Amino acid sequence: MRFFNLAFAAVTIMAGGLVQSALVQSAWAQTQPRTAAETADRIERISRLSEFREHGARGFHTPRAMDLATSRRLGAAAERMSFGARDFHVRRQEVLGVGLNAASIEAAKELGFEVLRSFRLETLGIRVDVLRVPRGQSVRRALRRLRSADPSGAYEANSIFEPSGEAGDLAMTAPLTPGATPDRGTARRLGIIDTGVDLSLAMFAHVAATQENFGRGEAVTPRAHGTAIAALAHYYGAEELLIADTFSGDLAFADAESLARALDWMAAEGIDIINMSLAGPPNALLELAVERAVARGHVIVAAVGNEGPDVLPLFPAAYPEVIGVTAVDSENRIYARANRGEGVDVAALGVGVSPFGNGEKSLSGTSYATPLVSAYLARRLPQREAGAIESTMTLLAQAATDLGDPGVDPVFGAGLISPDAYWTASGGDAE
Repeated sequence: MRFFNLAFAAVTIMAGGLVQSALVQSAWAQTQPRTAAETADRIERISRLSEFREHGARGFHTPRAMDLATSRRLGAAAERMSFGARDFHVRRQEVLGVGLNAASIEAAKELGFEVLRSFRLETLGIRVDVLRVPRGQSVRRALRRLRSADPSGAYEANSIFEPSGEAGDLAMTAPLTPGATPDRGTARRLGIIDTGVDLSLAMFAHVAATQENFGRGEAVTPRAHGTAIAALAHYYGAEELLIADTFSGDLAFADAESLARALDWMAAEGIDIINMSLAGPPNALLELAVERAVARGHVIVAAVGNEGPDVLPLFPAAYPEVIGVTAVDSENRIYARANRGEGVDVAALGVGVSPFGNGEKSLSGTSYATPLVSAYLARRLPQREAGAIESTMTLLAQAATDLGDPGVDPVFGAGLISPDAYWTASGGDAE
């Protein structure tokens, strides 16, 4: 759901009308599952981004220092790959086959690729084969060879995604003391795709939480980022959480495979609202999983990212079916490091927040704005149903307070979903 769609919804509401049927049909059409041929076409389009340089002329830049620091941390597990005007990290020696048939698998084997694992996302209806790249080949070259030898096949890099919170809070280096959490009532259960959560903290004593490991580590790995997201979700009323740890293990990064598996789990569990406070490059497997989930009526809320105003949009927030959230401070000023442009749908408080209630460790980032919007939608949206895009747009347009330039803009989107608006809509007292 892009901010210009929200703008249209806001205009119709101000005019006293309803969202027009043409918009509904267009939004619904965006959620329909693609055929295998359409999936292959989308992957080919994404691959052509490496030759596309239009964005460079518009002043977008690559945050090299951040990328190099990530490269050092990931080491041999990842390599850099060009996606248009900038590089992203992908898993070394792995490519993904989406919906491949037996002939495609044999063609890959003849080129020296090995099938590491094959699985089906049963609820979303997607078959995935993870292929090992022949020794000495980059992922970029491997994808070119596969696509050239098998034009009808759908191949993609196993892209890497990072949390959209402040750098340095990936590891819980010291105990975090929880404070008292106000009684805010109960929202529908929320899904959180993030790092593992430390459920031993006192603040989660009365939260019904289930965690599953979808990362490469042997078990769920509690980290400060996911714990903060869960703490904020709980503060805003969520008493039941389904948590997918896609960052388990020592290196603390998620890949497209783990995110797709986590989305399939959320869909199977019937989770209406899914919070994804993470960001990365466009990825056809993740995009297809998002589309299939949204087509079933699931609503996905994602952080727009913290790489600055001059960086290309990040995903999954920039997918048209996803609600992209940016961060503001207590004075409604935009977070300086927040991404802008395509992908920004609404804003929420995410600068200087204290998820653990003790006032000693405040955090900033678009990650920490996202749970408020997720909790708001969990309270206000009707039960999950196909075509939830229309009702989601309408609710956000009605609730948002305009910020920045009049109307919808690339900095704040449709405007601010404030804590006051949240508590009022939830039947509680505004603070």
